[in-house]
Amino acid sequence: MFDDPEATIINQDFLTSTLIEDEKRGEPLFALSGKPGSLQSEIRAAILDPGVIDALAQSVAKYVSGSLTKEIVALKKKLQEKDREIMQLSDRVDELEQYSRRNNLRISPIPEKEGEDTDELVCRLAESVGVTLDPRDIDRSHRVGRKPDEGETRPRQVLVKFATYRQKAALVKARKELAKVDGATLFPDLSWPPPRSGAASRPSKKWTQRIYLNDDLTKPRSQLAARARELKRNSDIDDTRARDGIVVIKKNSSI
Repeated sequence: MFDDPEATIINQDFLTSTLIEDEKRGEPLFALSGKPGSLQSEIRAAILDPGVIDALAQSVAKYVSGSLTKEIVALKKKLQEKDREIMQLSDRVDELEQYSRRNNLRISPIPEKEGEDTDELVCRLAESVGVTLDPRDIDRSHRVGRKPDEGETRPRQVLVKFATYRQKAALVKARKELAKVDGATLFPDLSWPPPRSGAASRPSKKWTQRIYLNDDLTKPRSQLAARARELKRNSDIDDTRARDGIVVIKKNSSI
């Protein structure tokens, strides 16, 4: 305890009574106004001192900046981890989807005909390259994509799912023989488009309607294969093809 009778004890009651008196005088609470030399006046002057305000502002800014920086770094780390997880999941989903297409082939271009039997078309094509195929070896076959409008000559692809992988592999193995097959001769009952300008007029090369077999790729792999074919056309690579869902690229010897 202080023995000085004129000493002012600052406690909760003192502050409360001071604030109440300020409010009665119409001054806002915590205004800390008062007569010159009073405690309120001294506290107010100290708080409003520019040096004190700058110091407080710098301390607050430093604390907030440091706190926000740590929080931002932590959030960025979490986002990077989530991105890696999403990439891994996307790759896994793509891998599983491609595996589900393991027995599939896409055949193009074979002109469409009303009421056609795509199983019969596939079997006839297999026979032309020396592969014996029964309709029972085909799980399912059908056209895929948007149906062509009247006047369009490019037909939709035939997607065929074989009953076993061996049956698909046998046809893929004979794929090179397709270069010798003229689609217009193999399917004379179909309406084939005329040869491209100049193709039939070259005596050194007989015009034939080529038929192609391709793996049934997922969208990301199909985009990758398209990019690889573009590189081949530009002579940036020697060759490219898809084998069992894997896009293979053969580089130029000069690369």
